[in-house]
Amino acid sequence: MHRALRQTDFTAVPELQTRSRSLLTFRGTQASMAARALTKGLWALRQSRAVTIGYPASGHFYGTEAAVKSPQLQVEDVSERIMTLPLEKPDFFRVSELFSVKSLFEARVHLGHKKGCRHRLMEPYLYGCRLEQDIIDLDQTMEHLQLALNFTAHVAYRGGVILFVSRQRQFSQLVESTAKGCGEYAHTRYWQGGLLTNAPIQYGPGVRLPDLIVFLSTLNNVFQQHVAIRDAAKMNILQLEWWTQTAIPAC
Repeated sequence: MHRALRQTDFTAVPELQTRSRSLLTFRGTQASMAARALTKGLWALRQSRAVTIGYPASGHFYGTEAAVKSPQLQVEDVSERIMTLPLEKPDFFRVSELFSVKSLFEARVHLGHKKGCRHRLMEPYLYGCRLEQDIIDLDQTMEHLQLALNFTAHVAYRGGVILFVSRQRQFSQLVESTAKGCGEYAHTRYWQGGLLTNAPIQYGPGVRLPDLIVFLSTLNNVFQQHVAIRDAAKMNILQLEWWTQTAIPAC
């Protein structure tokens, strides 16, 4: 009787029935719009993070999500890129713009020793001889100097330690001030044996040897070779001068 009464009351009020149908229709429309918006958002998100594979026979689209790198991996990639980028270009630091053949000529780099003091290994780099004085080929000097400066720039760019060595007293102050201005090191005094080969004992543990030694003169005097050349070769330290790893033909 209660069911009959409720059904009778409900059918007796057609206005209430119409309102309920309208409310159900409105709610159905809202749910449909929400589902459509959610589907569109998920589809856009999937397209931004997916790599298209294709359409299978069923006609459904599918894809694979791209790997998202962590911030630490991204920083490591950037650091590695910074270190490898200069190696991709032959003159990344533009050392060729620092000098020219004219500037070398004005600095009188082409003037060599007397003909009687000529070394046999120097003959390929000579342009000729005038008034018993050897004339150095500045074209070859410029090429080798660019290679040496480019290599030195790469060592400095990676935080390497560079040591300038010279035993010529007239240039001692200039060499030391230049090295100090570059933030590097210089040795222009008497070279004591074992500075490189016996460094842990002389200076204590944890001493870092230079990564590159630039010899402004390979001789202690006219008849004696600089001891550091032999010690650097024993310790596998690169050298820039004359018949060593990189030769720069100049006086």
